[in-house]
Amino acid sequence: MASTILTDNCIELLHEACDRNAPLELHYRNPNLTPSSIGPETLYAQTRLIRIENNLIHIDKPQSIGGITDFKIGRGVCAYFGIHGKTYTFDTKIVHISRLVDLNQKKIIVGMDLVIPPEIVQQQRRGDHRIAVAGSYPMDAVICAACEDEPSSVALDVTRFNGKILNLSRGGASVRVEEKDRILCYLNKWYYLSFLIPDTKQESLFLAEIRHIEKIPRGGIRIGLQFLRWLNPTQAHENLGNLTKFLVAAERRLLQIRRKN
Repeated sequence: MASTILTDNCIELLHEACDRNAPLELHYRNPNLTPSSIGPETLYAQTRLIRIENNLIHIDKPQSIGGITDFKIGRGVCAYFGIHGKTYTFDTKIVHISRLVDLNQKKIIVGMDLVIPPEIVQQQRRGDHRIAVAGSYPMDAVICAACEDEPSSVALDVTRFNGKILNLSRGGASVRVEEKDRILCYLNKWYYLSFLIPDTKQESLFLAEIRHIEKIPRGGIRIGLQFLRWLNPTQAHENLGNLTKFLVAAERRLLQIRRKN
């Protein structure tokens, strides 16, 4: 993944992003994950840049993407923001959890403070880039609820339902399911997602958690799933490896097509 490290104009770039109240996405390691537990390795939250003051970055109170936030003073986070059609990222730490920030002359909000980074990296794409597969790589998926007490097994009477994968990344998938199957989908519950990876012709199985559910205007339901680390590391590593190879190859093909056009 090509990137450019910016050091001289970090402050100027952050000031401009703050002036626009640019959206900021925070990625941080799941502090509750242990070698014997199951869950997402990375947690995500969305916020916006407010201003730079007293050598700190003021941001709005972060909202978790599909779950609860777990922020503490001193916790390291990786931040992403976009401006002028480009994506930038920087590593920083949390300085204050709850701080009153002047949003404007009339409104004060509760926000957080981050350390100003020594450098910002301009990236061509996010490390966890999503690839739209619905058109170029149609994939059928089979979904069923996992037993959270014993996630390595599936109940014999579990109801399986089908879906169409809309986009994929190393961290999760967006899947379209029929309206009639909406009653089988629950936020923050664990599911098994099975689908065939085109380049490998191999069926892959992922343990995932539903993080959001939304209705699609043209019909059906879109569910967002975040892949979880589970207790079968060999199978999980093999499945993730196959998926990563496919995503890299798929993005390379898309870039080649765009260059030709």
